[in-house]
Order: sequence, then C-alpha cells, then structure tokens
Amino acid sequence: MRSLSTVRSPLVSIAAAACGLLATGCTTTSSLELTPRTVQVEHQNFASVQVNATGTGRTFGLGPRKVGSSDLEQAVRTAVLEAGLFQEVALTGGADWILEVTVERLNLSEPGLTMTTDAALRWRLIDVNTDRVRWETLIKESAKAEPEDSPDFGERGKRSIERAIAANVAEGVRRMGALVL
Repeated sequence: MRSLSTVRSPLVSIAAAACGLLATGCTTTSSLELTPRTVQVEHQNFASVQVNATGTGRTFGLGPRKVGSSDLEQAVRTAVLEAGLFQEVALTGGADWILEVTVERLNLSEPGLTMTTDAALRWRLIDVNTDRVRWETLIKESAKAEPEDSPDFGERGKRSIERAIAANVAEGVRRMGALVL
C-alpha cells in the first residue's frame, strides 16, 4: 500500500513544473521588441532578398511559441531594411537572395532575480540564381533581465528572450554587411 507522502511527492513535482511553465514557458515575444535599434553595415547591396525565419516550437507542444516565426521574420526584415543591407526585401519570390534565419537553441534560465537567455540562431544566405549557400554561420548571443526591468517572472523572461534575439539579429545583419556580394 502506498503512503500519502509517496503519492503526494509526484503531485508536488508536477505542480511545481506547471508553475514554472506558467511563469516562463508561455511567454510570447513581439516582432517590435525583437528588432534591434540600429545596425551599421560596411557594404550595401543593390539586390533584393527574401527572408524566411523559423522561430521556436511550443513548450511541451502546448501554448504559444516563445519566439514566433512571423515575429522573427518581421524583425529580420525590418533590421535589413533599416540598415540598408539590401535595396529591397521581397515578401514572396522574385528576390535575388534568400536569407534563412532559424532559432536552433533558446535557453532561458530558471525563474529568479536575474533571468538570462542564451540564443543560437543559424543564418544562411542563398544565391537564388545558383541555388548555392553564399554564407552560413551560427550566432550565439546572451541577454539578461533584472528585477528593475519587471517584477513579474514571466515578463522578465520575455524581456531577456527579446534582448537575446535582438542582439542576435543585430549581429547577423552586421556580419552580412561585411560581405561583398
């Protein structure tokens, strides 16, 4: 016969995991906050690019995505245009280049006073005419959110995610701007 404490132990663990999921797992970012403020590039390209982005999956297959594909795609498009990296960003087909950006890893620290996010995004620039990858790299960035950013764990986690992705987008655009295409 199982004792009450034996049954209660797994229930407590499940309840604690659910609270952690509610505090940080259901956080959804916005494209506005994923967009870096300013990015300086060495070279501007008089060509067009189409941006395809893949955000994160859902936590345990439930709830909203932490980084939505459409939000990431919009953030990259905006950063590319504002930096003057390409002359035009095409929404669908007909572009000279395809830029693929994929969230490969997104690690958010446990809820705490300071919350840190480590984000790794894969960047690929493909020449449409030759169908060859011209440039590919994995960029890793980290960002923190402090209690003064928000007293709420969920909001603090969201802000650290947004900052890490925005830093990654800025670095990706900067590195592409160093290429002579």
